Amino acid sequence: MVTENSAVPDKSLLAQYLPANYTDAYSKEVSGRDETTPEELMQAIFTHPSPLAGALMKLRNILVKPFGLETGSLEKQVANRILCRSDREIVIGMNDKHLWFAVSLLCAPKNGGSQRITVTTIVKYNRALGKAYFFFVRPFHRLLVRRSLEKL
Repeated sequence: MVTENSAVPDKSLLAQYLPANYTDAYSKEVSGRDETTPEELMQAIFTHPSPLAGALMKLRNILVKPFGLETGSLEKQVANRILCRSDREIVIGMNDKHLWFAVSLLCAPKNGGSQRITVTTIVKYNRALGKAYFFFVRPFHRLLVRRSLEKL
């Protein structure tokens, strides 16, 4: 089961980038399999996105191209965007004209052989266009993060 929270997890590398205009965190406890690494989680979410995520990115790219915003595949957009990492977390960030965002992929072992996987997003608006843009993106962001975690 995927749970939602609005706070950055304790001791997350993402905390150094706060405060933010928007924060969300989704997590899921997984057990009965090998531990997932942050790199594996990054590949699952960004390198091999779901068909829905791919279709939404194509639509987004068509809509934002006239505004001069960065376009391309999810994989292209996160390549070389790692801000920091540890053995259990990767933080990916991107700055565009309208907003700055960072995503933390945290894979924390728990007692009893299970693991808590948490995907946290923070967004900072660079200007009014960023706030308007994220207003329309937010429902899809929430849906896609939840679905990505449910697949684990």
